[in-house]
Amino acid sequence: MVWSTSRDAGAFRAAAEPFLAHDPVRCTVLLTEAAYLEARPSQAPDLLLGWWRDDEGEVAGAFVVAPGHRPALSPMPRPALEQLVELVPDLAPFTVDGRDERTAAQVWEARHGSGLVVAGRTRVHRLGPGRPGLVVTPGRERTATRADRDLLVSWYSDLLAGIPDDPTDLEYLVDEPLSYGGAVLWEVDGVPEGVATRSRCVAGMVRVGAAYAPRDEAFGRAAFAALCGTSRSVADHVVVLGGADDVAGEVRYRGLGFEPVGDRVLLTVAAPDA
Repeated sequence: MVWSTSRDAGAFRAAAEPFLAHDPVRCTVLLTEAAYLEARPSQAPDLLLGWWRDDEGEVAGAFVVAPGHRPALSPMPRPALEQLVELVPDLAPFTVDGRDERTAAQVWEARHGSGLVVAGRTRVHRLGPGRPGLVVTPGRERTATRADRDLLVSWYSDLLAGIPDDPTDLEYLVDEPLSYGGAVLWEVDGVPEGVATRSRCVAGMVRVGAAYAPRDEAFGRAAFAALCGTSRSVADHVVVLGGADDVAGEVRYRGLGFEPVGDRVLLTVAAPDA
């Protein structure tokens, strides 16, 4: 049983993607981050990807550390977690599948003598098999093109300014989705009023997110709903992430046909007096 690590996203995908593809919805973060990193290679020093093979030589665990982001761990057996905290002693804070929350905390305490606490919880939603719900808003959808780049840069710059701790950059939000038709605009009388973007399709799954509308949130929700519908034509699984305590957001997702399927949990080292 051994971990292999690499800074080559292509090597990671070749080794780990067949394992992650067994559950592309719960593994959405690792799959989409690795696909992005292969398409747009980075030389950032904090980039690291890894996969763990069991006694039979089969990959049964993986992690991705995208530049500027916290490590994201796939579901994995306890021995893999035990070896990982030895391999990367400063792993925390990191995210795990909600089913691994307790095991990860136990393994960390056994290795470091300190506890982990939950610093955040993100809910994974999957679009159900029926027709996606509709948002009744005046206007029409249009796939964004390179000609829309300046507009999208302006909009998403404003969005990122409001969340300064978010490491997401404009290349991920704008240039990446524009390169494969993954951005949808909502127009009213020919004027763009909202946008939503999705990830590349990987293992039959896309993740929808990053909706924005500068004047009225209703236009962003309309773009999001439209993109959910078009995503069905390119993927078997359409996923969105939302705050686990965002009741209003969950109601909107359910109205569009999404179902909660699990959580991603951010674990961090407990304060000494905790």
